[in-house]
Parts: sequence; structure tokens; C-alpha cells
Amino acid sequence: MNEEVQAIRQVADGAAAVHGCEVWDVQYARGGKGAWVLRVFIDRPGGVTIDDCEAVSKDLSARLDVDDLVPHRYVLEVSSPGLTRALTEEAHWRKSVGALCRAVTADGAAHEGRIVALESGAVRLAPRGGGSERTFLLAEVKRANLMFDEERNLTETRTRQ
Repeated sequence: MNEEVQAIRQVADGAAAVHGCEVWDVQYARGGKGAWVLRVFIDRPGGVTIDDCEAVSKDLSARLDVDDLVPHRYVLEVSSPGLTRALTEEAHWRKSVGALCRAVTADGAAHEGRIVALESGAVRLAPRGGGSERTFLLAEVKRANLMFDEERNLTETRTRQ
């Protein structure tokens, strides 16, 4: 993460925390037609609402204007990372222990299963459908996303009701 995005992330962390949320990820890049887009993905236990996104967006926009961190025009988007969110940081893996994921490693192998643990930079995954656990280094992951987990999502929904 470059210095500009790190500075934006710190401001976003503060704005999200005020509203009971946490920042999952920050993306800052040129979008269509060359316009800059700042995407901030927020989360909270039980999930975020449109009202959460609106509140964090307004707060973050004001903070970014005051701190003048972005040197040019941009579009700010604040949203949930979604059910199939990307796992791009070690903290994402730690928060997702117990969840289903799909990871592709540098050798091109695809791994699908439930995250059992993250220990010493290695991910332990229990394959879907059974079988012995697989272990691979986090540093070898090219891309990874959570998978929709009907069983887990139903359990969490019942718990919130």
C-alpha cells in the first residue's frame, strides 16, 4: 500500500470508527474515462447498512477535504465488501477463520475450503467435502475471496434475530 493510500486509510479508519464500523479495504485508482475513484469498504459485526455507508461517506468526505490528502478530483464510494469479499491482508484471514474461501496460489492451484487457522504466515484450510487439511503460505496467495456459506449465513441471521 503506497503512502498516499496509507494516509487515506488512517483518515477512513477514524471516520468509520465514529460510526461503529471498521475499514476492510481502501482502493484508490483511475476508473473509467480517467477519473480517480476512492473506494472504501466498511464492515461491522452483523453487516453494514446503507445508512452506515452514507454516514461514513459524509464524515470521510469532510475529513478528506480538511486534510487535503487527495491532490485532484475524485469520486468517493463507500460500501460493504460483500459476502464474497477479497482477502488481501493477513488481518482479513484472521477475521475470517471458520469461513469458506477460495484461494489461488502462485503455482496456479485453487484451494476451496473452510479457514481453520492462520499460523506463522501459513493458512490451514479444511477442504469442502472432507479430506485432509491443506496448508499453504499466505505469501503464495495470488488472490482469495470468501465464498457464500449458506450454513454460516443462516446461523448468523438466526443469532441476530
